Amino acid sequence: MEIIIDKAAKQPIYIQIYEQIRLMIISGELEEGIVLPPERKLAAELGVNRSTILNAYNRLKTDEFIEARVGQGTVVSVKAENRNEIVSPKWNQLFNSRLDDFNNNMIGRLFPLLGKKDIISFALGMASPDLIPELPFESLADLTKAKANREILSQTPVAGNEELRENICTLLAKENINSTPEEIMVLTGSQQGIDIATRILIQPGDVVIVEAPTYFLALESFKAAGAKIIEVPIDNNGMLMDGIEQLFIKYHPKCIYTIPNCQNPSSYSMSLERRKKLLELAYRYDVFILEDDAYAGLDFKEKTLPTLYQMDTNGYVLLLRTFSKTICSGIRLGYMAAHKRMIAQCCYVRQNMDIHPNTISQWLICEYIKGGTYETHMKKIKEEYLKKCNLMHNELLNHAPKGLTWSKPSGGYYFWCRLPKEVRTSELLVLCIRDGVAFMPGIPFFTYECGENFMRLNFTTPTAGQIHKGIPILCANIKKLINTETKENRVSPSNFLPLY
Repeated sequence: MEIIIDKAAKQPIYIQIYEQIRLMIISGELEEGIVLPPERKLAAELGVNRSTILNAYNRLKTDEFIEARVGQGTVVSVKAENRNEIVSPKWNQLFNSRLDDFNNNMIGRLFPLLGKKDIISFALGMASPDLIPELPFESLADLTKAKANREILSQTPVAGNEELRENICTLLAKENINSTPEEIMVLTGSQQGIDIATRILIQPGDVVIVEAPTYFLALESFKAAGAKIIEVPIDNNGMLMDGIEQLFIKYHPKCIYTIPNCQNPSSYSMSLERRKKLLELAYRYDVFILEDDAYAGLDFKEKTLPTLYQMDTNGYVLLLRTFSKTICSGIRLGYMAAHKRMIAQCCYVRQNMDIHPNTISQWLICEYIKGGTYETHMKKIKEEYLKKCNLMHNELLNHAPKGLTWSKPSGGYYFWCRLPKEVRTSELLVLCIRDGVAFMPGIPFFTYECGENFMRLNFTTPTAGQIHKGIPILCANIKKLINTETKENRVSPSNFLPLY
């Protein structure tokens, strides 16, 4: 009886042993009446504890595959043909190993929890559900009356509804950004733009330069493409430029991924001087720039800086934006703006994915923009988000323990907080979830898991009442961990698994 165990696998060893013996019985390799090795002997052969074999055997007994017989030992108790069971897929072998990091990290386990009504969530990166605007049509029937059914329910070009692309160009023109419909592609959210650009630009082994910290799903896209990720630290003026040219010379990056405005997770914005420097280096070393501008229009300052795309005169920048952060999260619609040759290539890749975004969503946004109330809506949500930002800032000032630091955001969605050195976010999250509060730990925002003492707090999704209630709970748990001196009294992240 040959059993192979993988001590590095996520699956417990006793389950590995159980599954392999079970399959041998079902397949007929181990026939009814066969005596299994004694627990001590099998444990010695496999190099595991006897209790591990005991757990595997007990599970097989519970499932009636084996039984203990006096004078014989542990024997197979059922014939293969009498076991009416379909063998389950070998899930660990079936799935792409590149998914392991995401499936097994804290964020992968946290996502299903965030929609629960009994949780005050500072973790979600969503627009406030209380600020969803009134769209121009009360029902789908009204929309289909306004447009011919054939037009509403038919496919659009791969690049998206032409009238919507024209309206997007009109919006961009108000920011002094000149674009044509041929330079616009409508997306199913800006995340799709990251995925498409990654497919076009990145081959396994190519280098991508990113900010540290940065948007974790962008990191996942780059990892999935086999990219080598080089992190550049940020401060409150964005990506640090000191030494970045040496990185260009040493690593020959294929592209730079940056969030210059209201960065996720820090909410910092890149200074004009650094934007100019980054473009200059991109031109000099022939490096493409992927500019994620998901929080466009959400800067609380009256005067905003130009996008890299607006400053670019040579076609080196691809701009990504989304309506999900400004109109409503449920409409997964965004767009990219880039040189028309880049858009043409993106269309080629995109037609092998979803062909084009949902037609009805495109028409809804098209008519909403055309109605002229988008700018009014943007002004309203900025005012409301500023109020919530101020409220969270004041609650933190009133309740934060010594050692918890943050910078007040000047726009965007988030507070980026550094915790006292005694506190790990993995432990803090356990305590907070027990008390009905969730936040986003800092680790996923870095490539090399160095964000254990950081957390991201969203202020746009929770209500004012939830901010009033949740921040004191969060801060109380931070104080609790600061005062916990011995490891025996500390909590383990495994204490909250599974979360759902």
